[in-house]
Amino acid sequence: MYNETEIESRKNGMGYGCKVQRIKRETQNTYYVNLPAAIAEALEIEKGELLEWFIEDRNTLVLRRKNPLSPRVFKNITLS
Repeated sequence: MYNETEIESRKNGMGYGCKVQRIKRETQNTYYVNLPAAIAEALEIEKGELLEWFIEDRNTLVLRRKNPLSPRVFKNITLS
């Protein structure tokens, strides 16, 4: 069956749930969010690519490429 995160994602449309991981060290606390492979592949994200987070509001984070890709060009198909 699906866990609560997956169920919530499905209710809101297409999406992938994830959990925030916290790593406590003596000198710093670090939080990690994993990017699902399906999303990374769909967006053609490369290893080592620079991304940046933006806070839209208290409930919305936006992850954006530091160096955006040029838009895809699609061919026009005529239907007969």
